[in-house]
Amino acid sequence: MISPRLISIGFALTSPMLQFLGTHATAISSFVYKRDPIGLHNIHTGEVTTFIPGLEACGGRNTSPDFVVAVNSAVFEQFRDVICDNKAMGVTAFGMTLVLRIADECLTCGPDDIALSPGAFEFFLPVSAGEFEAQWLIE
Repeated sequence: MISPRLISIGFALTSPMLQFLGTHATAISSFVYKRDPIGLHNIHTGEVTTFIPGLEACGGRNTSPDFVVAVNSAVFEQFRDVICDNKAMGVTAFGMTLVLRIADECLTCGPDDIALSPGAFEFFLPVSAGEFEAQWLIE
């Protein structure tokens, strides 16, 4: 098994996130947290694009170099209180995993899609790539 490259930006990783990071290479498509009936801790696969951060939906401010993510409107609205309490997300692609803070709502994202700040996107690929597919999990 190839060990993923992991970057954690200011978050303590809890057991569910560590389990995600440790098993994603072999069982990510079938791994679902049974303790979470509403699906917040399910692993999702979707398209990743980029967005220009600024005033975020939770009230803070971010800039392009910040490592933040925006989730689709349905997820954001359903879990607003949890998300606006500095919730972490693990994003895995190309054998690398990045843990970052959910900071905003993505109005153009599909149900399993997310948008990364340019700084976070460039952890995986140059922004000029436009998009890529990744697995993600909200901790």
